[in-house]
Amino acid sequence: MGSCAHANRREPKTLQTLVGAVTEWRGGVRAVYPLDEALGLEPRERLTLGVREHSLWAVAEVSEEKARAFWEKLAGLAVSRKKIHQLAWEEGDCLRLYWSSYTLQHDGGLLFRNTTF
Repeated sequence: MGSCAHANRREPKTLQTLVGAVTEWRGGVRAVYPLDEALGLEPRERLTLGVREHSLWAVAEVSEEKARAFWEKLAGLAVSRKKIHQLAWEEGDCLRLYWSSYTLQHDGGLLFRNTTF
């Protein structure tokens, strides 16, 4: 008998989007969810890219608590202070990795990308 892919049962997933909470009924094959992939969501992620980006922008300007209150008031979203803190740390890790690939030349102050890693 051949190997056939069988769709998993459809299940709800509530996403926090820029327009508020949206529940999607997602179906997938063997724990692969095409809509999640298209939206750039990690397996257990509930925040869309727009919410993550705006959260980081907000926390760069105001405290995590004010950023949390901003989401609650603006879109009725429950984005916790802890989640916003986690997003900031993850973004910081990405930036550190990105900038670690650059090397500063002391003779003339040029900055170039190290492509040997």
